[in-house]
Amino acid sequence: MAVDRHPIKRALLSVSNKDGIGAFGRFLHEMGVELISTGGTASSLREAGVPVTDIGTLTGNPEAFGGRMKTLSFEVESALLFHRERDAKEAKALNINPIDIVVCNLYPFKAVRDRGGDYNELVENIDIGGPTMIRAGAKNYEYVAVVCDPADYTPLTEELKENEGALSLDTRHGLMRKAYCHTADYDKVIAQALSDAAGEPTVRMSFANPLPLRYGENPHQPAHFFPNEEDATGLSGIEILGGKALSFNNIMDLAGAVEAVADLDDFGCAVIKHTNPCGLAQSKQQDKLLELAWEGDPMSAFGSIIAFNKPVDAPALSFLNLDHPKKMERKFVEVVVAPDFTEDALAYLKNHESLRIVKLDPKTLDDPWDYKFVHGALLAQRRDTDLLGTVEVVTEVAPQPVDEGLMRFGLQAVRQLKSNAICIVRRRADGAFQ
Repeated sequence: MAVDRHPIKRALLSVSNKDGIGAFGRFLHEMGVELISTGGTASSLREAGVPVTDIGTLTGNPEAFGGRMKTLSFEVESALLFHRERDAKEAKALNINPIDIVVCNLYPFKAVRDRGGDYNELVENIDIGGPTMIRAGAKNYEYVAVVCDPADYTPLTEELKENEGALSLDTRHGLMRKAYCHTADYDKVIAQALSDAAGEPTVRMSFANPLPLRYGENPHQPAHFFPNEEDATGLSGIEILGGKALSFNNIMDLAGAVEAVADLDDFGCAVIKHTNPCGLAQSKQQDKLLELAWEGDPMSAFGSIIAFNKPVDAPALSFLNLDHPKKMERKFVEVVVAPDFTEDALAYLKNHESLRIVKLDPKTLDDPWDYKFVHGALLAQRRDTDLLGTVEVVTEVAPQPVDEGLMRFGLQAVRQLKSNAICIVRRRADGAFQ
């Protein structure tokens, strides 16, 4: 049976990301931990004045084939995998000494992909030994700690100090879960990239660190918002600056709101209810913009989501009357979202304690694909980014002259409408569109 606090006496370090490895290795050495390491990591540790044993001393074999073979061996994997009680006699007979902690992060496949590395370079950055060590150590979490994130060096250092060189079972179990997420996400990126290169569509996604929502579509439904772990753009990059927790419906409406203003050229504002714009406006000036958008349907605007496409100051929000002494004179809205807010704008919005204030730049909505989850299956389509193809007048009376700016604004508006909604747009005398 695993003990709660397992002492760390022997470590294997092999990292692609060298950030902090010198300091962490030095700490382990000062705690009396024997360090075993591979090529580049061993060099970094020695440069930091930390003594290490080369991996070849353990395996009995040199690193080979340009580094493709380093840690894959009976000796390494056995030292990680054997059960410390059940397999103790067999391990001793085979001369296998335990490794108590593995510090390993993987070849930078994603970074190579993101900078446009060619196919051969991608293949060379597929890590083999690293995932094997991580998975082996994680499987034996009762006795082995697996560290794949440099951000964990500091808290682990503190725990090892407090526990006289030991890590708790809870910590080892948490590291195990994180390790399997790490290797799963790594394989996901590889599978996606190689499939894309072959022209064979596949979708591999990972979502983590859920944000608890106030409730789902109805108050009795629990709900969470899972941001995309790999890409913090779009809605995955939201920052909540004030107000109550968001609900499921708030997120859905928020998505429709930022989509509605994302492609507007000048200052833009959308008023959204049930994912549909009930008001949309565009102007060279921001101060009256919200009022113009609100006029689209003042009745439906009650309890709406307000989105701006550019940073917002307090004068642009004054139409809400949030500081009016009479409550009935204040406009009731659920969420205000914008790329940023001035200090006076934030202070003004916080007059309404429950109002959700969300920072999100609509320009980050750049995913070329639109996904919909439908009862366990996935629908995928290219996002609708084409505004004008061929222009054809289908009414009996043709507009004279054609107002291309207004037409573009109308198309941007109608693109956000659902079902059989009707969109009516006009150019005001001051040049604003609503």
